[in-house]
Amino acid sequence: MRGGEGDTVPVDLVEVDSPDALRPPLHAVAPGDDPSGDPGSPGGSGGDPTPEARAHRRRRRVLLAVGAGVVLALAVTGGVLTALDERRAEARWDALAERGMPLVDLSAPLEEVWRLPGGGWPMATTSEVMVLQTWDQVGGVNVWRAVDTATGEVAWERTEPGDGWCSQWNPQWSDLTSEEAMVAFAFAAAGGGVPDASMLICSSGPGFGGELPAAGEQSTLTVLDVRSGAELASVDLPGALVTFDPVEEDLVAATVTPEGAIQLTRRPLAGGPPVWSTTTEVMAVDDDGYYAGAWPSLYDGTVLLLAPGGGLVEAIDMDTGEPTTAEVELPTASGGWQVLPDGTRVDMSYGDILQEDGVSYVVGDPSVTVTGPDGTERFEAPGGLWSPWYTDGSLPDRILVGSTGDNGTGGSLSALDVVTGDELWTVPMRWSTALVQVDGVAVAGSGYAAGVDLRTGEELWQHRATLSGAVSPVTDGSRVVLPTTDGAVTSLVAREIRSGAETWRVPTLSNIQLLNVVGDGVLVGNDTELVYYR
Repeated sequence: MRGGEGDTVPVDLVEVDSPDALRPPLHAVAPGDDPSGDPGSPGGSGGDPTPEARAHRRRRRVLLAVGAGVVLALAVTGGVLTALDERRAEARWDALAERGMPLVDLSAPLEEVWRLPGGGWPMATTSEVMVLQTWDQVGGVNVWRAVDTATGEVAWERTEPGDGWCSQWNPQWSDLTSEEAMVAFAFAAAGGGVPDASMLICSSGPGFGGELPAAGEQSTLTVLDVRSGAELASVDLPGALVTFDPVEEDLVAATVTPEGAIQLTRRPLAGGPPVWSTTTEVMAVDDDGYYAGAWPSLYDGTVLLLAPGGGLVEAIDMDTGEPTTAEVELPTASGGWQVLPDGTRVDMSYGDILQEDGVSYVVGDPSVTVTGPDGTERFEAPGGLWSPWYTDGSLPDRILVGSTGDNGTGGSLSALDVVTGDELWTVPMRWSTALVQVDGVAVAGSGYAAGVDLRTGEELWQHRATLSGAVSPVTDGSRVVLPTTDGAVTSLVAREIRSGAETWRVPTLSNIQLLNVVGDGVLVGNDTELVYYR
C-alpha cells in the first residue's frame, strides 16, 4: 500500500508455510499474563525472548495489521464503488434528460400495466393521456382514441370519415429551439422541460389526391383539446388540403383551388376570419394529375414556396401574407443535423432533389458541413451524418460520418476531429442505425444490436435483436431495452450499454411495430394490440 507523498513504511516480508504461521501461539492466559500472547511482555509467561523471536513477532503484528487494513479498505472501497456507480448512473440519466431524451427506470424488469385491443399509432402524448389513431378500412374512417396512460382506460373517442391525419401542438412550442422542437414532436411527454401538447389539429378531407376539387369544395381542420377531446374550433379552408403547419395561435395551410393554383391561408386556431389569404400563380398539378406545385415551408418568419427540385418559387411574409422582396436564405436539402454541447452544428445535405411521378428523391452522395458556435464554417466532408437518436454529449471532440461503397454495399464509418476534420479512425460500416450514445458507447444495429466504442470504432458486443418498425430508444442511461425474438417468443431484453450483458427479459407481443417511451413507461404495439409497461 502506498501512503501520501513522502510517507514510507518499512515492512519486512516473511516467508510462511501456511496462514497459521501468522497467528499468535495458542495458550491459556494465566492471571497476570499479557493477553496479546507476547511472552516477552512485562509480566508475561515467556521470559526474555531472543532478538530473532522479537523480530518475528514484530513482523507478525505488522502483517496482521496490514491484513486487517486491507480487509477494512476493501469493505470501505466496496461501499465507495457502489456509491460511485450510483452517482455515475445519475449523471448519465441527467445528461440524457437535459438533452431531451425520454427515460424510464430499467433497474428491474418492466411489468405489464394495461393491454388494449385494436392497436393504433400515437398521434399525441402528454403526461396524462396518449391519443391513438387507427384506420378502419371496412368503414373507411379514422378512429382517434385518447387513452389514460396510468390505467389504459379510453378517455374519449372520435370517428371521422376519410384518411386525414393529426398533428399535436402547443402554442408555446413556437418559441422552442430546433432541438426542443424535435423533442416535442417525438412524443416525448415533458421531455427536456418541453411542455405537453395541449391540442390536436386533425384534417378530415378532402385531401388532395391528384384530382382538382370541385367548385366551392372545402377542407376542414378540427382543433381538439388533447385531454378532453372537446372540439375547440373547426376551420374551413377553400379547396383540397395539401398540408398545414401551426404557428403560435394560428395555422398556415396550403390548398389546391379548382383552377389548379396554390392557395395559402393563415387562420386562427380558435376559428374566425383569416389573418390573410393569398393565391399564387403556381400550378398544382401536371398533365398526369401528379402534384407539381410548390410545397410551403415555414422558415425564419417566411413561408417559402419551394419547387420539387428545391428551388425557390415564391416567398410570403408570415405576418402579412404579402410577397417579400427581402433576401431569403434557402434551407438546405437536409438529411439530418446534430448540435454538439458547445453549440457546434453539423448539417448533412445532398446534391440535388429530383421529382418523378409526383415523388421527390434526393440524389448524389451526401456531405456534412461543420459550423462553429460563432457561425464560422469549419470544414465540409463527404459522407452521411451517423448520429444516434439521442446522445449524452460525450466525446464532443468528434463527429461520425458514414459512406457506402459501390452499389450501396460495403462502405465505412469514420470519426473526424470536429475542429480540423482530421480522421481519427475508420472501420468497415456494419451498423445502419444508431439508437443512443452514452459515455462514448453507441448502441447500434442492422438486424442485430451492437455496442460500438466511439473512441476507437471497436465493436464491444453483439446480440440478436428485432430492430424493425418504429423502434425508438428505450434507456435509463445505463441499460437499453431491445426487442428480441427467439423462435416464436418475442421478449423485451434489457442489456448493459457498455458490456451488452443481459440484466432481465420479459415476454411481449410478436411482430412489434411500435416501441416508445410514454410518460414513465414503455408502449409496445403491433397491428392488433397495445401493451403498456412500467
